[in-house]
Amino acid sequence: MKSMNWIKNNGENKTMNSLKYYEKTNFINEYIEYLNKPNRECPYEDIDTVRYKDVVFYNDLAKFLEKMLGLGFKGPDKSDYPFAIKFQDNQDVMYLTSDQFGFSVPYSDISKKHKKSKAWNGEKSYPYARYLSVRCDDDKGADDSEQRRFVASCIYGTRTIGGSFIWPKVKIGRDYKSIYNMHRGVGGYIEDRVDITLHEINCFYDVYSEKKINYKSFEEEYKEKYPNNILFIRQCEDEKKAIYRWLSIFETFEGYVEKLKFADFVIKKEDKYLIRDMANEDTSTALDITKIKKIRDMDHDKELYILLKNVKESTELRSKAIEEVLNN
Repeated sequence: MKSMNWIKNNGENKTMNSLKYYEKTNFINEYIEYLNKPNRECPYEDIDTVRYKDVVFYNDLAKFLEKMLGLGFKGPDKSDYPFAIKFQDNQDVMYLTSDQFGFSVPYSDISKKHKKSKAWNGEKSYPYARYLSVRCDDDKGADDSEQRRFVASCIYGTRTIGGSFIWPKVKIGRDYKSIYNMHRGVGGYIEDRVDITLHEINCFYDVYSEKKINYKSFEEEYKEKYPNNILFIRQCEDEKKAIYRWLSIFETFEGYVEKLKFADFVIKKEDKYLIRDMANEDTSTALDITKIKKIRDMDHDKELYILLKNVKESTELRSKAIEEVLNN
């Protein structure tokens, strides 16, 4: 496989070009050791973090989009500002950024005085930390080796090219950002869940697909029909318009799923796609947004495990599908 993962190797950030090679680096065992002793350097770095710009990863995303959409994408370079996937059609330039939907990785920053991060301090809203029952003290890792190995394998399987949403980012102040990316996180009702995010995207097409109305009319109708959604709520107008423009490229939810290879996150029913409930053990169960259970309220051993396992397995399948596109 060609999925991209970040690890630290001999103090340097390197991009692994295949899962097989990544396995040879012994990441899973290294990360387990890190969970045992979190005061040592973490072997994982987040590819979405500005400080660790992965050119190979973004180039592969750009190639994938070009093959699937036929748009004039230009791969990024570290010196580009902003660092993004860039394309231009008959409208203005749009910048796209990866948004990894694997859950926040437990780590502590040993360069900081308190050696903690929010994903490490045991807050119930962080799925891996909650599953590991990690405590706040720096030297305490998970108390079960099987749990540690499971979390390491989930991180390995989801922080890949198949684990990416792609969103526009626009200039806000001095920098380019995706506010929707930020608000999809643990502080809101989405809690980084891929299935709930797909629900919001599906709602977009429910309003857009039949009428294909202009942005201003669309925004009013979307907010009226889906007042609990955040897709067009907290962003600035430039970002809202960019999201509208980005999603309208696919025309329908079925087009979005097929072009971006989300088949393993949905259930096909006749000519429609229903979103799969990733927190349900039955893979044929469709998401019911009115019955969502917050991650912080999930049963520790069963419900949370099922969610993490399903996301891992479906992401791995999506990675394979994307890699097939890249290899052809």
